[in-house]
Amino acid sequence: MIKLYTDRLIIRDYCINDLDDHHNLLSDNKVMFYLQDIKTNNLEESKANLERILNDQKSNERNYYFFVIEEKTKNEFIGSIGYTVLDNTPYGKFVDLGYFILENYWNKGFTTEALKKVIEYVEINPRGRNSHPESGSGFLQCMCAHLFE
Repeated sequence: MIKLYTDRLIIRDYCINDLDDHHNLLSDNKVMFYLQDIKTNNLEESKANLERILNDQKSNERNYYFFVIEEKTKNEFIGSIGYTVLDNTPYGKFVDLGYFILENYWNKGFTTEALKKVIEYVEINPRGRNSHPESGSGFLQCMCAHLFE
């Protein structure tokens, strides 16, 4: 199980006990306003989504690196962050990065804090990023420089 820590957050792999929080997040109209294609409409759809993530966590060819974001002192669910491996290229993995944060936690720096930690994890964990030695993590560094200026 992947578990990452920041000053205020715990960022960890999902477990089945996260279903209610996962459902509340993915079915929230405001949170998912721009992501209607992955918004869920009922608990069964959310459970199917979570089961796909849980099954992939066990795979040697893991493609979904989505994590729960929890507020460290209260153990409150804040949202989810991570990336999906879309393609393995000769130069590394092509990924889609995303996050979903409950509205109560918007504009408090939690997403930036979690994103920095996930990118740090990707840089030191070659299974979660590219496997081509020359490609390094230059794209992530460029992206981070732009995001955090």
